[in-house]
Amino acid sequence: MWAIFAVSLAGLLLEVAYTRVVSYKLWYYYTYLVIGLALLGLGSGATAVVLSRRLRATSTRSVVSLFGIVGAVGLVLGYGIVALMPIDTVALWDYGSKASLKNFAALSVICLALFLSFLPIGVIVSTLLGRARSEVNRLYFADLIGAGLGCLVVVALISRMGPPSVVMGSAAILAGTALASTRTTPGAIRTAAAVLTIGMLVLTVLGESALPEIRTESSKITADGTGLSGWGPVFRVDANEHPTVPGGKALIHDGTWGSAIYPFDGDVDSLTRFDDDPRSWPFATIGNPPGRQLIIGSAGGNEILASLYFGTEDIEAVELNPVTVDALTGRYAEMSGNLAEIDNVTLTQGDGRSYLARSDGEFDLVWFVAPDSYAANNAASAGAFVLSGELPVHNRHDHRDPRTPERGRDLGGPVRRSRLRVPAEPYRPLRRHRAGRPRGVGRGGSHPPHHGGGVRRSLHQRALDDRGLTVTLHR
Repeated sequence: MWAIFAVSLAGLLLEVAYTRVVSYKLWYYYTYLVIGLALLGLGSGATAVVLSRRLRATSTRSVVSLFGIVGAVGLVLGYGIVALMPIDTVALWDYGSKASLKNFAALSVICLALFLSFLPIGVIVSTLLGRARSEVNRLYFADLIGAGLGCLVVVALISRMGPPSVVMGSAAILAGTALASTRTTPGAIRTAAAVLTIGMLVLTVLGESALPEIRTESSKITADGTGLSGWGPVFRVDANEHPTVPGGKALIHDGTWGSAIYPFDGDVDSLTRFDDDPRSWPFATIGNPPGRQLIIGSAGGNEILASLYFGTEDIEAVELNPVTVDALTGRYAEMSGNLAEIDNVTLTQGDGRSYLARSDGEFDLVWFVAPDSYAANNAASAGAFVLSGELPVHNRHDHRDPRTPERGRDLGGPVRRSRLRVPAEPYRPLRRHRAGRPRGVGRGGSHPPHHGGGVRRSLHQRALDDRGLTVTLHR
């Protein structure tokens, strides 16, 4: 039971850790390739057990010890291949060219390394389950417990240790399982398993300092060494020097531009750059400064600064990635004006949906920033909101006819957090805002005039008149 528990734990840790490595090295949608290759490797291992007479004739302890050692060594070698292989997946789409064929070959080698990393785990698990007979229910329960524990701890391990260390930790578990199964095997094999276990534990502790640096796509942005770098459960964050803002930090998410932390000296009136910034649009839409506002995806705090400038009374900001929150409240807190310490700002690290569900009260504005998430678990929606636009929602607590003249006085009305929903009837989101931007939003004034032509203004007005409250989405 302990062997299948440990191997299943290692398999889940390895699978999730590699999704983060591949998302950083390639692009986030390639994480689905990791999941498919993991399933293929596990299934192929089971098929090998069924088809190989030699495997079926080998004792269970020998299978566990042998493939535990092979699996641990294979993980180290496979990680080296995945980390160091040069590749440019963008060139794959130039069909028939030399660059396309070269990078297809590189991607094939990476896929082979990932596939082979999971094959020994499949051999061990299928051998143990296939020979369990009347004990199969207990072993399958241990298998599920091991996998479940892996799911429970992997996010915390990735955040604290980094995916490369988690991969080496999986190798250490496989080597330790092999060591525990060598009590009746020759001394040389037992010694090799012990040495391998110790070596894997050392690599787990040392992590990236002892492992090869991950070589990313040629089109990705790498850390410039001037700021913090850290792995999070959503993406890796590297704080580079901002290319246009002296003293600012560009937050690079998995090798692509994600957000930024701007210098702020506490003078809200100096933030006039937001007058001509798309971040003025939510405040132009609702008219008056919000009383209570929620920002989902506050990142480096730029939306918090915009909210302060446009006069929001109470700002609640939620950011999913703990690395970003730590950067804003720790290393770059003083540079960014200690945003989290401002009296009317509450910064929380967590999931926006969970925050909405657990909170009481009402909001005047819910600002959902960057719905096209870089996270692989939201990749299915990544192309849904790639352009700026406003997505109207109902205010379920206002039962009056939305087309009555009185409706205009309630455009900033409260919406209970748990009651937000998209209207059932078809409605086309306002997306193509190319000409003109809302200007002149004061911190206590009225709705600013719309610039850029009558079409733009009529679209905004129609959204307000027909739907009431508007939740603004922008990339």
